[in-house]
Amino acid sequence: MADIVEDFEDSNYAFPINFGASGKTWFRSTTESQSGNYSLQAPNTSGINNQDFTCTITIPPGATSVRLWGMTDCETADNLMVFVGSSSSSSFTRSGFTPWAQSPAIDVTGQTQLRIVYRKDVSQDAGRNLVWVDNIVFTIPTKVNGWGPVPLF
Repeated sequence: MADIVEDFEDSNYAFPINFGASGKTWFRSTTESQSGNYSLQAPNTSGINNQDFTCTITIPPGATSVRLWGMTDCETADNLMVFVGSSSSSSFTRSGFTPWAQSPAIDVTGQTQLRIVYRKDVSQDAGRNLVWVDNIVFTIPTKVNGWGPVPLF
């Protein structure tokens, strides 16, 4: 087994990351972290209602699962969600005021994209209106040589 880990401690990302549309995008931050000094933070949504902020990650070829850590500091109707591929069902959801928690192993076999979404509802602001993700770990059941998996001997 090989793990491909992104801890956001530097800007040389382990896999391609699309931080979102122009304007309010996800970014590398020192505000909170599960370990180390950096994490991936959604944009501040104070005064913004009924909007999704999406970060899209390219799943490394051959990956079969992913685990990540999430933390939220927002109202209970605002959500940090993780979606695999084009699925509309979240594989990991956090909301309200929650400390760092690790997702279960999420099956990503045969998929190419992981979407991390901060969904801001229409009601009110609470807390810092922020969510974070850290230590994203994709597991590949073979050794990794760059992007291409090679068989174990």
